Amino acid sequence: MPARLLPTIIKLAVICLVVGLLLTFFDITPKDLLTNFWRTVRNIWQVGVDAAEWAWKYVALGAVVVLPIWLLTVVLKRIRR
Repeated sequence: MPARLLPTIIKLAVICLVVGLLLTFFDITPKDLLTNFWRTVRNIWQVGVDAAEWAWKYVALGAVVVLPIWLLTVVLKRIRR
């Protein structure tokens, strides 16, 4: 048995477990994947788009505070030099 085979098998098993848990979380079964592949892909895409839309509001809100403070610190550091 090659030296790297066992760690590779363990890594693949962990990845399969994580993917299986994620698919279960989204209520996707192996049958759904095989019979409704494109619908499943579309649904997964929509979940990602919804998550990005949700996150964007918070990123923009935080940027209103964080970016001016960051810019001010950069300008002040350059003035001190």
